[in-house]
Amino acid sequence: MIKPSDNLIAVARTIKDASLLEVYVYDEPDSNLFVHHDIILPSFPLAVEWLDYDPTEETGNYVALGSMNPTIDIWDLDLIDSLEPVFTLGTKQSKKKSKKKGSVLGHSDAVLDLAWNRQSRNVLASASADFTVGLWDLTEAKAVSSIRKHEEKVQCVKWHPAEQQTLLTGSFDSTVRLFDCRDAGYNHKTWSFAGSEIERVVWNHYNPYFFYASTDKGNVYYVDVRYDKPIYTISAHTAAVSGLVLSSSIEHMLVTSSSDQTVKVWDVKDNEPKHIVTKDLKLGEIMCALPCPDSPFVFAFGGQGNMKVWDIRQSAEVKSYFKTGEAFNICLEDHGGNKSNDEEDDDVLIKKTKGLKIKHPKKKGKKKMKDKKDKKKSKDKKKDSSL
Repeated sequence: MIKPSDNLIAVARTIKDASLLEVYVYDEPDSNLFVHHDIILPSFPLAVEWLDYDPTEETGNYVALGSMNPTIDIWDLDLIDSLEPVFTLGTKQSKKKSKKKGSVLGHSDAVLDLAWNRQSRNVLASASADFTVGLWDLTEAKAVSSIRKHEEKVQCVKWHPAEQQTLLTGSFDSTVRLFDCRDAGYNHKTWSFAGSEIERVVWNHYNPYFFYASTDKGNVYYVDVRYDKPIYTISAHTAAVSGLVLSSSIEHMLVTSSSDQTVKVWDVKDNEPKHIVTKDLKLGEIMCALPCPDSPFVFAFGGQGNMKVWDIRQSAEVKSYFKTGEAFNICLEDHGGNKSNDEEDDDVLIKKTKGLKIKHPKKKGKKKMKDKKDKKKSKDKKKDSSL
């Protein structure tokens, strides 16, 4: 039985020739994680996005799945033993038609990422290997717009946490672009990170003038949308940064994961990033990361053939750092089922990072940023989390 205090995690995975969508239940007080039910998928999954929009009811419990196909399947998570999606966005085109990139609304190649708009709940954005970004109306189950500004595969998309028309995208063409989707062809801004493919983008939901972007070179950039240069750059990992998330309710906690098989926790207070801890979760190359919307210290990670949930309070470094109030005025309390550091699993390696590099822009630009920041200091802070 699923309890009101439980969290659900939708996980898409492939085992040999079989692809599955598994619905996990995470019971935080007892530290239990188990599969509630699974769904057999028709194609290799690449992107998962939860949404609650139901055109026939007030709310629902759905997952949008992108795959190697140019279509997007919508599955109802409340149905057990589902044989087919509730509906599908887009159509498979013939090989002859698909050679022309972005020639019609919808996609002609694999769907690499998805983002549900929490402000306009009937809108879904998709990133594709056909170099385009698709905008979909879930009520009509059809594409309403196609953005063709990137010159390579579009790797990631993320809606602004407060402005329903504002979309952030990242691409293999080394650029991050910001679109006003009311007129995306005219109203957009571009940041270039030469020589790097963009892996992930995420808005700072505590101050939505800012966003983070990660690359295949292991760097993380922090950008103010009002300026052309990043505020700072972190040399975070030795390989692609495939997971980039902020804590759901701790303002300055950033968590990154990478193909170098490690997860790192950062304190980014006052634009002075500080590394707290590195962990090897024994997952191999880590593909994605996700924060728990209800627990600021709980994160889920997907790796090569498996996934894990990590409560970072199990780390002595994190526990000590936050408990002293050095970073935040927060007191950590263990739930009854959580392990202390002495009881931590032997298969988890904790180590400090060496050679951490943090790059700041020139002082002139930094001072200008500080002045702007002071003017915006009284802005309300917003929260956001998604699966």
